[in-house]
Amino acid sequence: MGEDNENNLLRSISSAPRLQLTASKGGKQSKALIVCKASADDAFQNNEDAELFLDSNLGNVPMVYTVAGNQTASINVRKSLTNIPLGVFTPDNGEVEVTISGQESFGNFELYDAQTNHSRLIGNGEVSVMLKGYTHGRYFLRSDYVPTANEKVTAQKQIIIYSAGNGQIVISSVDPLTQVFVYDLSGKLVTGLTNLHTPTAHVQGLNPGQLYIVRAETANQIQSEKVEVR
Repeated sequence: MGEDNENNLLRSISSAPRLQLTASKGGKQSKALIVCKASADDAFQNNEDAELFLDSNLGNVPMVYTVAGNQTASINVRKSLTNIPLGVFTPDNGEVEVTISGQESFGNFELYDAQTNHSRLIGNGEVSVMLKGYTHGRYFLRSDYVPTANEKVTAQKQIIIYSAGNGQIVISSVDPLTQVFVYDLSGKLVTGLTNLHTPTAHVQGLNPGQLYIVRAETANQIQSEKVEVR
């Protein structure tokens, strides 16, 4: 998304409640926004969300992002805050300070760690946490906030599949994954991971710019997504 389009997007959501995420390291920063609107689509939409590209051109700037649909986003406009993946990227893989602000607009808000199965309640005011600088698929932001009193939020997918760059696909789940299969568009199996029993999986060595079909399974759910590798 170009700078003008992003500025137009920011103006269109200026009055909506928002959560701001700031990644800081070595005097450099990046920001990401989660904005809540009753009319929003939780999937990625070009007129609502701003995609974030993670690549080597970032230098040593730490990046923080969330996921809209199956795309990394610096602006993520949603109507449901039930289970939003939070990722951090920095080329040197060191720790990054992530500051969370604006959560007082959403009542109860927590940071969930799928690796440890632990939730941390995020209170009012700015809250800072230290996260590993190459973390994809591990952390989720959660709130029970509903945009309007009459709005009914549908159940969200429990398996989230997206590409975070560097030729890889990330698969993250609330429940432990059991197996993951990646196919090309002709239906040919590219790779498979079985007997996982982990909340996250990473498939690497894929071709950037190419579409793949990913099938991920837990004991209770099967999710298939078409994903373009970044």
